[in-house]
Parts: sequence; structure tokens; C-alpha cells
Amino acid sequence: MGVILLKTSYPDTSQEHAEYKLVQSENEKQRLLNAAKNKLYHDDNNTSQFIKLEFIYPDEVETHYLKV
Repeated sequence: MGVILLKTSYPDTSQEHAEYKLVQSENEKQRLLNAAKNKLYHDDNNTSQFIKLEFIYPDEVETHYLKV
């Protein structure tokens, strides 16, 4: 597996923006996915009810939608 680009976006907020991060392994990818779920579900002040995670590979895009 090569390097994966993670694009995190918050489409249901007034400030639709994206954050990018390089992912080096499948373990790191799973850790980031779990961290995003925990952040969304445990943040009482979270104004975003929806997070879109896109793991961008050289030949495909794997998309995860997280919703409260």
C-alpha cells in the first residue's frame, strides 16, 4: 500500500472547509476513522452533525459518512 490522502470535510456547516492529512498505513487509517467517530459522538458542542472522510488512493476513493 502506498501513501493515502485523507480529506475530511464538514458539509453541513456554514463554513464548509476541508482538512487534508497523509496516511502512511492501514492501521493509521483505521485509527483516524475511529478518532473521527469518537470526536463526533462525544463532542457535545459539535456544530457539525455530519463528517465526510475520503481516503484518496492513486486509483480510487473510499468515502465514509459519519453522522450523529
